This record gives sequence, C-alpha cells and structure tokens, in this order.
Amino acid sequence: SSGSERHVEAAMVEGLGWTALPQESWRFISELCSLGDLARLSAVSSHQCAGFAIEDALCRLKVIDFSQAQPLSCSSLKAILLRCGKSESIQGLLCSSLAELPIEEGPSESLSPTLPSLPPLCRKLGLRLSDTWDVEACSDFMQAVALWLDGKLEHLSLSWNPVEVEDLEDLVSTAAEKVTEKWRLPALLSLSVSRLPPLLGSAILCRALKDGACFQSVSLTDVSLPSPRSSFWRQLVELSYTNEKGPVPIDDTLLTHLAEAAPLLTVLRLIDKRPEHHTQPSVTLAGLAVLRPLLHRVEELRLARKWGTFCDANDIELMMLLCGTLSPKLKYLDLEGFPRLSDGALLEMMSATREGNGGGVQALRLLCTGVSDAAFVNGLDEALAPSLKELRLSGGRSGLGDGALIELAEAGRCRELERLTLGGDSFGDEGIKQVLDSARSLRALYLRDTGVSDAAFAVISAGAPLLQEIAISGTEAITDKSLEAFSELPLASLRLCACPRVTNSGIVGLLDKVGEKLS
Repeated sequence: SSGSERHVEAAMVEGLGWTALPQESWRFISELCSLGDLARLSAVSSHQCAGFAIEDALCRLKVIDFSQAQPLSCSSLKAILLRCGKSESIQGLLCSSLAELPIEEGPSESLSPTLPSLPPLCRKLGLRLSDTWDVEACSDFMQAVALWLDGKLEHLSLSWNPVEVEDLEDLVSTAAEKVTEKWRLPALLSLSVSRLPPLLGSAILCRALKDGACFQSVSLTDVSLPSPRSSFWRQLVELSYTNEKGPVPIDDTLLTHLAEAAPLLTVLRLIDKRPEHHTQPSVTLAGLAVLRPLLHRVEELRLARKWGTFCDANDIELMMLLCGTLSPKLKYLDLEGFPRLSDGALLEMMSATREGNGGGVQALRLLCTGVSDAAFVNGLDEALAPSLKELRLSGGRSGLGDGALIELAEAGRCRELERLTLGGDSFGDEGIKQVLDSARSLRALYLRDTGVSDAAFAVISAGAPLLQEIAISGTEAITDKSLEAFSELPLASLRLCACPRVTNSGIVGLLDKVGEKLS
C-alpha cells in the first residue's frame, strides 16, 4: 500500500492525471473512497482502471442500502447483486417494480415468477413492499420472494402500508397465505415489521416459530404476542412493541404477560400510538409494579404514549414503587406521557444508575413529564454518561428549561452530544448557547415552540462545526441573521416552519451558499 501511495502522489505532483496510475494504485484508491467518489473519478478518467476500481469496491461491499434508491427492475437488481457478491446485508429494497417478474422457463404447469439470487453470504434483508399492489401482483411477489427466504436468513425487516382499497382484506389474506405456504425461516434471529397489516405480521411470526426460529430481537406493530409458554421468549433479549390500532393494547395485561414470559429482556420499548380519543392512561401503577424484576436488567427502556397519558401515577407513588429499580447499566431512557412524574421520583428511580459503574445513560428523552430543572441541579447529570449522545426534552409548564441545559453543559455532558431536541418556550438563548458552545460533535438540532432568538446561533459554526441537520418550528424571534449563521455549517437538511420573521430573501441567500448540499 505504501508503494501505491507513492504512485498516487507522483502522478499528482507530476501532473500526469489519473491515467498514469497502475491497477494496484486504483485498488488502493477503491479502499479509501466511497462509491460516489469512485463514480466521479471514473467520469473524469477514460482509463479502464477507474472502472476496475469501482468493480473492486462493489465486490468487497458488505452492506447494500437501497433506502434512497428508486424502484429497481429485476434485471437492474440482478446486475447489482452479481457485482456485489460478498454482501452480507441488503437494506431498504423497494419492491414495487419487482412484482413484474420474468417467467422461469419450463413446463407450462410449473411456470413461476423468479427473482435474482441473493449473494451467498447475505443473512440480513430489509424490504419495503409496494403500497399500491393489487392482489395478483402481491401474490406473485410473496411467492417469488420465497427464493430469498429459504432457511438461511437471520435478520428480516419488512415495511408495508397498503392503500385502502376494496379488496384490501383479500390482498392481505393472500399475502399471509403465501407466507404460510412458501416461506421458510428456521435461522431467523431478528424480525422487524413496520406498518405491516397485523394479519401478515402474525403469519410471518407464526411461520418462523413453526420452523424453529430462536428469536433474540423483534420489533412488532399490532401483532399478537405468543403465549408465555411459547419458545418465542426463550432467548429473546430485545422487544419493541407498538400499538396503533391493532387488537393488543399496551395495558396492565400486556405488562403482566411480559414479566411472566421474558426474563432475559435487556431492551424493552413499548410505544402507544392510539389516537387521542383513547383518553384512559395506558397502564396503572399496578401494571408498572409487575415490571420491577425486568427493570433491574434492562439497558434500554422506552415507555411512551404519543397522544395522551402512559401512566397517571403521582410522584410519591412512583418513588415508593420504583425506587432504585432502573439498572446500573441503563444506556437509554425514554419516558413520555408521565405527567405527574417529577424530580424526586426520577432521581430515586435512577439511584442505582447514578451510583453504578455502567458508564451512564447515553440517550435521555423526557417528554410530557413533570420533571424540572431541579432534577438536573440535584444530581440527574450523575446518571448521564460523559459521552451522552442524544438529549430530548419538552419544557414549558413543568419548569424544565435553560437551567437543565446550563447544568449539563457545566458538568461536561454535552461534549459528545450528537442529537438535541427541545420543545417549549422555557428553552431560550442562554441554555442553547451553553450547549452549542460545547457540543462539538452535534449533528442534528430540533427546536419546537422555543424562546430562542438570533443570539443563540451567533457563533454556532464555532461551537458545533459538524451540525448537518436543523429543524426549527414555531419560533418567532429568529430572523435572516440566523440563516447567515447557518450558512457557515455543513448543512445537509434544513426545515423551517412558522418562523414569521424569516424572509424569502434570507432563504434565497442561504440557498445561494449551501443550496446544492440541502435535501
């Protein structure tokens, strides 16, 4: 490699250009550059070795991510998979065009649509099914994809949100039947189904369990969970369950089920997304009580209600019930919809985390709670890791605001912060400036209905030079002056909503400077 480096340096110094580089130097370049960089190099070089570098990089590619790609035809997908023969993971593949499959040659009674084979080492697959398939297209694809689900796959992720049509029930039923008949999933270790009709999600889960899969991680939406005696729970360490409109709500019964069935869980995420007209709290204090044995081991905990109250227990009740229950090894805490949880209960719940040697919480989310600045002043920062990565707080009436941010900045908890989300007018210039002055690793900033002004962003490029994503809404005090400050950042995404003092000319000026980079 040192010889290749010398070749590259010599070619540049002598002004010979890329065509002077031998093939081994292009291999060296392919190990350092992204595929995008290599494509641009190939475009400016007529030398065949530039193409060789791209082929070499594709051959060594371990992960193929199609999440930003347009729908692919079968022939295009086949060409990509053939060139990426060592890939172990394929993610985000949009399957809308793959239902239009070529027909395999053979006797007429055995004609069937076919997909290109996956790379032999591929064990992880993520698919986005088409929202507009009819029954026939869906049936064809669900049968054809059985080629990819032939017993070797270990990680499967599926998302599908079919549009409401007259034959939707038949569409989902057909898909579920094909899963039951054709798919084989004995080696599956993790399953994630997002916005999938419950009937289809249940069919996939049942198929895998019937094939003998030993799950370690699952993420399910509105899918009925197996009985406590099922083998499903035997090795399960990570469970994410979301209830939107399915038959299994997040309630005391579900918590009792989990406490009985899943003694090995270290990651527990329960997200209630039922509409606002469901006014009753999701769970009671008694329901939380049955989780106590699990909470001592859990390293990631999310108990969240998007609209409404998750648990209405008051501070004293929560303090007495959950004192010291959160694990010393807790890394991620998300509590949303606990309106009467305040400082004392939270500090007592996290006493083991504050005193433990687990390294501290790396992501903290407190939304719609009664926690105030006092919790941070009185020691909550002791539970947070010096390498805190994510902070998401909603303030306003609870008294949570600048005081918390100042305390965290002074305790050195913002130096490694990558994502910051704040909501409520109790967050203003003073707190934001303290964080931005020390958050040199910050990548994303989201502010909603805050009291910040241009003053908060005056030196943002010096304090947070890596900031790439900004979203600000409902903030009346910022003007075009803030946009001028943002133009000094390596921005890739900017969203502004309900910021009335930002003008069209200010936006045009920003776009003139960074527009090509923005998404």
